[in-house]
Amino acid sequence: MGRPRKIRFGEYTALAAEELRLWLSAEIDRAVRAALVEQRGEIAAVRDELSLLSRQFERAKTPRRRRKIGRWVPGGPGRPPKDAVARAEAFAARQRKPRSK
Repeated sequence: MGRPRKIRFGEYTALAAEELRLWLSAEIDRAVRAALVEQRGEIAAVRDELSLLSRQFERAKTPRRRRKIGRWVPGGPGRPPKDAVARAEAFAARQRKPRSK
């Protein structure tokens, strides 16, 4: 009688499992890298938008400069005096001085 053959089913199963593990880990690595590239792009877009919004918020917080209006003088801009004589004199003074543009 000849020698019995070795049953290598367990050995082949272990080799197949190792090969499958390597293949699946490579596929998972590729998928994770692709997802990270997309997420990094989205994160960069969100950061840019946040910086733009923060600049707009800072600009909105600063008070706008208002033009200071001084006291009205005859012949100057603003509300004319209530007195009719002073009003007529102010009107005549404005007519004498031509505006320079």
